[in-house]
Amino acid sequence: MDKTRIDTVGEDVENAAGATEENAGENTVNSDKPKTKRPVPGSREWIDMAVEESRSGKFKLSKPIRANGRDVEALEFDFTKITGVEFADIMDRSRNKAPDAYNISAPQALALFAEAAAKATGGVDKFDIIGGMSIMDAIKAAQVAELFFRSVSRQGDERITRS
Repeated sequence: MDKTRIDTVGEDVENAAGATEENAGENTVNSDKPKTKRPVPGSREWIDMAVEESRSGKFKLSKPIRANGRDVEALEFDFTKITGVEFADIMDRSRNKAPDAYNISAPQALALFAEAAAKATGGVDKFDIIGGMSIMDAIKAAQVAELFFRSVSRQGDERITRS
């Protein structure tokens, strides 16, 4: 997933409540690519798209981190490589717990991203990632993890409530 998609899917999450019948489905990506019809924010298709586009990708760092004696300028990430036990540990370990099962705190989101990136990027561990990231990268990484978490939560609701 490219940075433009992460930014616009994140904007969709923030703007979903403001979608109207007139503007729903319009492409908001500022690029040279032809405009394509996008799913209505909050729809089943939109949730599926958000999960698919946030589950894995490449995160270009604004400032390289040091890991195993080398500079790392980008991190691969893949949330699907995190096991249920690892997920539970990340969620329980944080001192700043989310208020409910549908939200995730910033420390939880950053820890979730670091785990996903450590599993997908060779030679880098989660402590290198969290300890070396700039504030700008940490905020964006937490947003990516939060998008994945919220999208999967909403997608799971759809699977559970279907008969």
